[in-house]
Amino acid sequence: MNCNEKDNMQKVTSGLSTDAVNRVYLTGEIKERPTCKTIPGTLMPKSFFILRTKEQRLKMSGGIGVESIGHRVYAYGKLAERCHDTLRAGDRVRIEGRLKSEFKERKDGVPWFKNYVLAETVEVV
Repeated sequence: MNCNEKDNMQKVTSGLSTDAVNRVYLTGEIKERPTCKTIPGTLMPKSFFILRTKEQRLKMSGGIGVESIGHRVYAYGKLAERCHDTLRAGDRVRIEGRLKSEFKERKDGVPWFKNYVLAETVEVV
C-alpha cells in the first residue's frame, strides 16, 4: 500500500465514524402498561415501558426457535403523556427512535450499562 492509498483509507474511515446514523425501528407488543413520572426539577413527564419483539433463530439442533426479547423504551413530553393514556399491555405498536446507553456504577462498585430506546414516534398497529 503506497502513501496515497493510506491517506484515502484514513479519509474513508474518519468519514464513516462522523456520519453514523442512530435510528431504531421496532414493532412488537407492550408487556405492561406504561408508567409516567415527572422528571425531578422539571415539569416534563417521562414514560417507560417494555416492548417485546420476537425473533426466529436457528437452533443448534437444526430446528427453528422463536426468542422473545424485551426492549426498554422511554418517551418524554407530550409523547410520554399520550403513551401513558392510550397504550395498554398487549397493544401492538411500531416505534421509531434512537438507541441510548448509560453507564452507572452500582453501590458495590460493579460497572453497569443500561441500553434503551428513546422513542420519537409511537404508532399503534
